[in-house]
Amino acid sequence: MTFLTFAGATLHGSASGSDSGSAWAFWVYLAPVTAMIFLTTYRLVVSLSNSVRRRRAVPGGRAGGPVPGPAPLGPLDRPGTGGFLRRPT
Repeated sequence: MTFLTFAGATLHGSASGSDSGSAWAFWVYLAPVTAMIFLTTYRLVVSLSNSVRRRRAVPGGRAGGPVPGPAPLGPLDRPGTGGFLRRPT
């Protein structure tokens, strides 16, 4: 429902009102729509990659091989990535 509400509010805001044709109004609507598309895509990619990793981890490990650890949960679970994603030590 949140995505439908966001789409409806964006359409309503960009199609009605006296400022809808202004250049600044275009950018005001473009910025959150672009952010929403990027973040939704990012969430889907991370979720799908984690599910693939979990399927590849065989319970109990392979014969003679190490037991696989838990699959990472996303970029915050990957130590040493640097920047603001780095975990405090």
